[in-house]
Amino acid sequence: MTTIESKTVNPRFSSSRLRLIVAGILAIVVCLIIARVIYNTSTFFSLMENLQMPWNLGADSQSTEAYLSDLKQIARFVLNAPKTDRRIMISTYSSFMNMDTSIHGKYFGRAVNLHLLQLLIFDVPQEYPREKARSFGAFLWESEKVPYETETESNMLWPFEYDHGHHLTITAPLARLWGDYYGTKEYSYFSSQFNFRSIDELK
Repeated sequence: MTTIESKTVNPRFSSSRLRLIVAGILAIVVCLIIARVIYNTSTFFSLMENLQMPWNLGADSQSTEAYLSDLKQIARFVLNAPKTDRRIMISTYSSFMNMDTSIHGKYFGRAVNLHLLQLLIFDVPQEYPREKARSFGAFLWESEKVPYETETESNMLWPFEYDHGHHLTITAPLARLWGDYYGTKEYSYFSSQFNFRSIDELK
């Protein structure tokens, strides 16, 4: 007759081993998240730095359309990323932009690109109570009158307009930017007031 000896598992050993396994899994997850954020941020930087704002933006329909096509592609990339990554991408690029102001033309182009991008990724309204509206950069567009602007309502989406097919476009020529642009503060404000735009609207 064969006797089977049962082994008693030390509960302390089992608990310690479980903690090590959990810690290892958490470390892997954290590394994967960090790698994702680095990838998304570096890709975003590359896309934004390669985005060329036409000098005749809003005045020439062909160059404006090509520019907006590239800008919408970047907006779709941002919206496909997790919300936490979106904030990191915008704030990191905004900080980089504000540290490199030696060449005014380059700073101006980056500021316009980031501002217009944020108008795309958020569902910003054309009519919004003026007392609640905020501006984080004095961008000037050549237009006799801003559509939907009243004494009580502010057009937060300007210079974007919806065409007959409900696609966002720009028809007012860009003039200049007065002072500085605060992209991170704009993101925080938009995210507290508006929802993110649907990706389908940017196709």
